[in-house]
Amino acid sequence: MTTAFRNQGGDYPKVSVEEALSLTLENVHSLTESAERVPVQASLGRITSISVYSARNIPNYPTSILDGFAVNAAAIHNNHVLRIHSESLAGKDCSSSVPPDVAVYVTTGGRIPDGLTAVIAIESCTIINDTVQFASTSFPLQSGQNIREPGSDTTIGDEIIPSNHRIDAGDIATMTACGIMSVECIPRIRIGVLSTGAEIVSGEVPDANRAFFLCELQDNPQVHVIDHGVMADSEEKFTQLILSGEYDFLITTGSVSKGRTDYFKQILANDARFNILFGQVDLKPGKPTTVAKFGQKMIFCLPGNPASCFVTYNLFVLPAIRMRCGSRTAMLEKIKIKKIISNASLKPDFQRPEYLRAIASIDGVNGGVFARLIDGHQRSSRVASIAGGVNCFVIIPPGLNLITTDRELDAVLLHDKSMGVCVAEKIESVRPTTESKAQAFDKLVSWLQNRTDVENIELMNLAGFCRNCLSKWLGGDLHQAREYVYGMDYEEWKKVFRKGEKREHDMQEHHACASSIMPPVGFPHVKGEACILTVSDRAFKGIYEDKSGPAIREFFTARFPSVTIADSAIVPDESDSIREYISHWSMDSSGPRLIVVTGGTGHGVRDVTPETVEPMLEKKSTGLVHFLLSKFVTKNPLFALTRPVIGTVGNTFIICLPGHPEAVKDGLQILQTHIERILIQLTS
Repeated sequence: MTTAFRNQGGDYPKVSVEEALSLTLENVHSLTESAERVPVQASLGRITSISVYSARNIPNYPTSILDGFAVNAAAIHNNHVLRIHSESLAGKDCSSSVPPDVAVYVTTGGRIPDGLTAVIAIESCTIINDTVQFASTSFPLQSGQNIREPGSDTTIGDEIIPSNHRIDAGDIATMTACGIMSVECIPRIRIGVLSTGAEIVSGEVPDANRAFFLCELQDNPQVHVIDHGVMADSEEKFTQLILSGEYDFLITTGSVSKGRTDYFKQILANDARFNILFGQVDLKPGKPTTVAKFGQKMIFCLPGNPASCFVTYNLFVLPAIRMRCGSRTAMLEKIKIKKIISNASLKPDFQRPEYLRAIASIDGVNGGVFARLIDGHQRSSRVASIAGGVNCFVIIPPGLNLITTDRELDAVLLHDKSMGVCVAEKIESVRPTTESKAQAFDKLVSWLQNRTDVENIELMNLAGFCRNCLSKWLGGDLHQAREYVYGMDYEEWKKVFRKGEKREHDMQEHHACASSIMPPVGFPHVKGEACILTVSDRAFKGIYEDKSGPAIREFFTARFPSVTIADSAIVPDESDSIREYISHWSMDSSGPRLIVVTGGTGHGVRDVTPETVEPMLEKKSTGLVHFLLSKFVTKNPLFALTRPVIGTVGNTFIICLPGHPEAVKDGLQILQTHIERILIQLTS
């Protein structure tokens, strides 16, 4: 055990968070050597003190793996017809033994009578009166075929639950099946909770800390909470409570700093029965945190401010609880944060590392972890800074300079808290700053300056705005704004990069944003035919109305008015039906044709569209598939589960999209410029 320093009238040495945690865990007395017996049905969440072993064989006797007929494999040889002797149903008594030349009907889990050694599946059997005929494919038979032998799942004496294991629902099911009635568990920890301060007693300040602890600890099956209520600052009462010893851990909040009525350090320092492990931590918030030992008992004196209390509980108390219960993962898990999302500047403390409350998420697009700080200031008194699903503390190192949001930082992941998978672009848009908006605009302008192959009319079709729109949105002098957006003089840009044919985009120059007064221009010059195939069992049977097909028609009417709808159909999720229509439509086309297939692109048993269409393609558009998915997942990460297929057969362009109408609309809008280019290429 580590013996800590005792205060000799001055301040306690300030230790780091890592040192404080190490001192705490080194002095935790484990409960794993003692045990209490708990009924299995009441053991959820408890921790085993010893391994648990099966008290019975599973199964207890030979049982059938499937429905069928039990026979004697050695006796029947190739005899395809046997007399039906009796039946053996799961859970019911059956004939203990039968002659070797008969068959017994058995259900899954039914007992195999003595003398019978194999089961023939019901699918291979034909019942004729009181006999059963077996298909020739059933032979030769192997002894033990389709039979679960006694103890083949679990044998008496097998370890089914290890020691130091938190019992879950699956463990309870396993122990019940294996004949275990009770289990030896580590005793529950008695944790006393006390709030201090006259302002709490009077009700002037709400008792938020005690409310937190009572809720936080009551759901832990391994903890027995002792509520000591609220106590005014009193050296006598504090001493009496500490010496009572009616706890394994005692958590107090308040009366731990340097005020005249902050008695806890004084009590602990003046009595040799107490061993103070540390009395000051290099930490913001939570500097005055003090941890002491009283025999094998632990005393955690936490600051009274709610945020300080929350931070120090997670950094020191919770790991100690886990260690007391025998956990091998009591230490804090540190992670790297690639990016911080905050609506305020990050000004570090001059002397102490600051642990800011945040919500960490995994970037589902770019990888890595980023963290969104809880909105508002994070003073130690602000209880709202611990709300909203905090799952980590972002560590801001001490210093003088502001911390940039793209700086990689360390963070502590809180125990028993998980990180969700999010799309970074969505989270960044939650609360954009003026700086982030300007950066986004500059990135867009830079991209447009590099994409001189994309004319304004194409931008209008694709996004609903163009370079002229951006120039007017900037405000100020229009000539200077255009020069910034275009990267050169506007008239010079037109001479260098504009195509020879004067197009409809000139009209945009007369309006702040053309898309605000007229619909997108579309692709009126593109000609061809389109066919629509909806793949859906339910739509085919009329159980629900097909909305994907009409959505496709609406899209082509608005965006490709010169493309005619040649045919449409609804088919079930069957490869033959899908293949028949696509073959017919692709062979029947003399000019460029587009086939849009919707539905059957998921992972269900009957989702067969990709497996059917892909082998039919002569040229696969792999790049377009990746492009489509990259756009899809920015809207919803679950779109990563869909399996689109894109490619050509002769002069027919085939697109397979998910069946949801909104996904169809989004997919066609994303691909509209590519559809135009492909149809033009197929024409030439």
